[in-house]
Amino acid sequence: MSTAIDFQKMRAQMRAEAAKERAQRQQRERLAELLPEPEPEPVQVPPGTPREADDPLHAPFASLAIQRPCTPSPQPSDPSGPSPADVGWSIPLHVLVHEPGEQLEEYDVGASVGLPPASVHYIPAFVTAAEEQRLLDVLYSPSARSRWLGTAGKHGRRTQNWGGNPTRKQVVEPLPPFCVALIEALVGCGVFPAERAPNHVLVNEYGSEGGLVAHVDGPLYHPRVACLSLGGTASMKLWRSFEDAELESDGKPGPGPAAQIFLRPRSLNVLSDPVYTNVLHSIDATAVDTISELCCNAHVAGVTVGETIERQERRLSLVFVHKLEPDYEDTARGD
Repeated sequence: MSTAIDFQKMRAQMRAEAAKERAQRQQRERLAELLPEPEPEPVQVPPGTPREADDPLHAPFASLAIQRPCTPSPQPSDPSGPSPADVGWSIPLHVLVHEPGEQLEEYDVGASVGLPPASVHYIPAFVTAAEEQRLLDVLYSPSARSRWLGTAGKHGRRTQNWGGNPTRKQVVEPLPPFCVALIEALVGCGVFPAERAPNHVLVNEYGSEGGLVAHVDGPLYHPRVACLSLGGTASMKLWRSFEDAELESDGKPGPGPAAQIFLRPRSLNVLSDPVYTNVLHSIDATAVDTISELCCNAHVAGVTVGETIERQERRLSLVFVHKLEPDYEDTARGD
């Protein structure tokens, strides 16, 4: 089986999608000039009130590093019990700080389906339900409204970029407090080394049937990507070649995906080399996900083979990467 990735073909498809998004954005801007939105009523704030009091985007975000309950993990003999995300199963992040490499191994799920060890990790309940709601409040606050690019709706996908334009050489924008707090937690528990701490955060919003074509995130970034899911579920597929993904997309027989990862709200999914570089990932454009025997985190995510899970109205994905220095002309992606 060929494992080569046709980067030229993939980049052409990415450029076409980027051109479509630019055209849609320009159309919205022209419509906005003709039908501008009414100005919101000004908020009456007492003199001397700090900016963050009425602006969630710039409010301090408490450190996430020591706010984790340590509850027992579910036993393998009870796969039908409540999902780990529901019962709050997680090793406290302040424990991971002490021995990040050893502790992170407990979340290695890729080896169960034949992927290289230490290349696919899944951490359930990386943030609490309260922190998830706080993050959603920030991302949908008026201050962040202008950041959205793309198309909302059932089949839509739109994005926010934090840290600067992902296609430009340098990171030119300071990250807001909510990004800084999450990055501190990621570094603190060993997901990223301090010298490669994330400096770019891509927020994706998917509608209930929104999907993502098979791709790799490419050489723009240090070869590790962490994805925090909020608000909804989705199933990610991993592919050994672009051709394998195309065959399934066209309804033709083929090798199929190499693995499946079921993403619950508040969970963190981490892809590292060699999977980051050599294996593509995608999300089907469907309202219902079916768990296959290739789901490498089925037990950890509390799902069983053959189970169908209906997606929620929307799902947000916060993608953390360390952008490298060399120029890269293609449009950045992310989950």
